[in-house]
Amino acid sequence: MTAGCARCGRPLPPGGVCPSCLLDDSGAVEFAGLELGDELGRGGMGTVFRAHHRALGRDVAVKVLAPEVAKDADVRARFAREAHALARLDHPHIVRIHDAGVEEEDPYVVMELVDGGPVSKRLPLPVDEALRVTRQVCQALAYAHARGVIHRDVKPENVLLDAKGDVKLGDFGIARLVGVDGRSWTVTRPDVAVGSVGFMAPEVLEGAPPAPTMDVYSTGALLRALLTGRPPVGEVEPLPLGLERVVRKAMAARPSDRFPDMQALEAALSVATSLPVDERYWILAVAGVQTAAIATVLWAALLSLTPRVLEQNDLMPLVAYGTQAVGPGQVMTRARFETGAVLVALVAVALAVAATAALRRHWRLEGLDRPSPEAPLSEGRVVFGLGVFTLATYGLRLWAVSKGYVLGAEAGPSWLSFLPFFGGLLEVVVLFFTVSAALEASRRQRLLSREPWLVVGQLIALVPPAAEFVRTL
Repeated sequence: MTAGCARCGRPLPPGGVCPSCLLDDSGAVEFAGLELGDELGRGGMGTVFRAHHRALGRDVAVKVLAPEVAKDADVRARFAREAHALARLDHPHIVRIHDAGVEEEDPYVVMELVDGGPVSKRLPLPVDEALRVTRQVCQALAYAHARGVIHRDVKPENVLLDAKGDVKLGDFGIARLVGVDGRSWTVTRPDVAVGSVGFMAPEVLEGAPPAPTMDVYSTGALLRALLTGRPPVGEVEPLPLGLERVVRKAMAARPSDRFPDMQALEAALSVATSLPVDERYWILAVAGVQTAAIATVLWAALLSLTPRVLEQNDLMPLVAYGTQAVGPGQVMTRARFETGAVLVALVAVALAVAATAALRRHWRLEGLDRPSPEAPLSEGRVVFGLGVFTLATYGLRLWAVSKGYVLGAEAGPSWLSFLPFFGGLLEVVVLFFTVSAALEASRRQRLLSREPWLVVGQLIALVPPAAEFVRTL
């Protein structure tokens, strides 16, 4: 008499056990020409085992339909659909299928063995790793869509990683082939929604026909889960850099508002870690406001600290320092409180603070202010080069003076008259790029001390004004 399985009571093949109820202490099991090993995973449709395929001479994964659902004709058809869909796909980021069949009333599929396991066991991922995984998923789905296969169940559990960390997308069990050989395949009833909560597009729940935009939605949800380590349901925190904007578009409620295909989504992800052009313009605009404010403060300070001759009647009390009579009704002050200049400087500072606050609030709302301290700032070498050029211009001016040239007069070349203006313009440009770099550093939370080119360049650019100020004392 044939023994029954200790778990489900089903008849067992000679010398074996029920593969769907493999006991931990049963040892090697013969099943459909395979030597079954450890259980790798268990889901709603069945159980996946490690196995050795004698004919192929390699280790494989075998998925066996769960006995409690094998009796359901719809489920058996869905399981067959997985084999049918996978058999048509040959892509480096899609799990390959080697064989399929029925053994002792147990439908099974023999697949490529992916040793790394599902990415769901490694969450959350760093930004760079999450982007790499998601882009490979995009490539796999773009290939599948081109062949009429819509996955419809993209989630971390179905994204496997091989030994190199590359993606192998699997579990096309609820996939649907669209327009293959003039037919439209489906394995679910029209009133049944398939997929996983949090990763399903809204139209799936309404019974809409499968479309690539459903996988676009699920891939956007996948990226959010990879970065946060949580399903994309309920309150979600903004994603770093420009990823929040990409994911919002991918997960738009209306399919027409999403990326039209996986290629468009992958293209958006390829530039998501760098600021979009319009965001970069906002930084430059705020840097311009800050530069103007700093320049105005310096102007007010220099105006207040430069010795000046005033009419006695124009000198207000309590605002001047170091007064000295120099002629009838005239006094010289070494320093004074320049009311108009100081008030203008205060207004400029207030505008700069307001602009900076608005920019930082925008970063916070768009998820652009997340730490990314490792990447160097592009402005560092620019500031250094401009600083050296500024110092060289100042050195040229000192040389002209040492030669007895009077700048702007006929005593020297006419172009020398532009040196003071050109030097001052260079100082403003250096300041602008330094402020721009400081804003970008604050967004990334990168210390400016890690930017030696930037720091040294700014210090070099400060030599001319510092030397001139000391000469006036």
